[in-house]
Amino acid sequence: MFGTGDPEIDDHHRELFDAINALMAACDRNAGHEEVDGLIAFLTGWVDVHFETEERLMAAVHCPVAAVNAAEHRQFREALAEIRSAHEREGSTPALAAQMQRWLVEWMTQHIQLVDRQLFGLT
Repeated sequence: MFGTGDPEIDDHHRELFDAINALMAACDRNAGHEEVDGLIAFLTGWVDVHFETEERLMAAVHCPVAAVNAAEHRQFREALAEIRSAHEREGSTPALAAQMQRWLVEWMTQHIQLVDRQLFGLT
């Protein structure tokens, strides 16, 4: 369901889901500010590594959805920045975890299935 056919990209996706799940769990249990900030920073770093890798691969093979992919990556970064801001304003809450579920998990799921898999001709 989430496999793209590229082991590196698939490993990145697993790491991103793991980071998102850890972040949501921390918010669900009202973890401390430093812990959640650290998890957001870790996720942001992984997002940058993954998106740069994926965009480089798509450009190298002239993937027809490369521009769509890059635009969606910008949207994800904006959502992650909003989550960081919400955490700064409101702290770690179950409501923030629910927001992450809607924005991050659903976005990742749709993006992998509808865009990333096109890099390897799987859609």
